[in-house]
Amino acid sequence: MIASQALQVLWLRVRETSEILQVRQLHLARQRVGLEALDERLTAFALPAGQVVHRRDDRFSEKKP
Repeated sequence: MIASQALQVLWLRVRETSEILQVRQLHLARQRVGLEALDERLTAFALPAGQVVHRRDDRFSEKKP
């Protein structure tokens, strides 16, 4: 009986921890998206006219007409 109760308590803590981690992952994902958008705006502002940044590898290149 005591072992069963201990397992129930342990399972509840595992579920709570899992839910907390899911919320943290969601929060971090939202932050990352916000930071990427901010980075894009700052990069676009800081680049000389006629240059663009390729998102995947951040290489600079001339805009094609």
